[in-house]
Amino acid sequence: MAVSPLSRMMWLADQFGGSLDVVLGTIFGGLGDELDNPWHDAERGEIDIGPAFGERMAQRFTTKGVRFDLAVFHDWVAGAENFPEPEMVQAVRDLRSAGVTTGLLTNSVREFRPVIERTIPVAELFDVVVDSCEVGMRKPEARIYHLAAERVGVPIEECWFLDDHLGNVEGAIAAGMPATHVTDVSAAAAEVRRRCGLS
Repeated sequence: MAVSPLSRMMWLADQFGGSLDVVLGTIFGGLGDELDNPWHDAERGEIDIGPAFGERMAQRFTTKGVRFDLAVFHDWVAGAENFPEPEMVQAVRDLRSAGVTTGLLTNSVREFRPVIERTIPVAELFDVVVDSCEVGMRKPEARIYHLAAERVGVPIEECWFLDDHLGNVEGAIAAGMPATHVTDVSAAAAEVRRRCGLS
């Protein structure tokens, strides 16, 4: 739903004095069940971005020879700019107007949820919101896709999931939910309308 925040990620890497790949990989890790990743724990709502998170993340960064600044990182998350993709927003509006049940399934941390709320018209677009930090599970864990299907009241095989991260799409498919990897927003918006008989 949102424009890629690549420029902000590059700024963060510059603040930490590391390459973009190293900084992002150290923070976010892989999409699998990587052990001892504080970001994944925060996405499950198990911890906030506070001192304990900072200590654990600093240890991860030390092994990469890069410094981690908790205050900078906290402000980077809580003060993020999040720009919705206009074409996708309109496609979702059209779906909802046509009576299609819509849901937002997001990996998020508590500090980022206000950013989502102030930048995307969530209540206008979605009947259901499944936020990882509120439900204690995250994409690509199979159970979060099952929970999303349950909450929208549709059998999982009749849902359709879109995501710009291939690992999340693969997780959905493995859980039994049809899914599309979004690499082109215009094409995805057109596919949304086509699949739902709106074009």
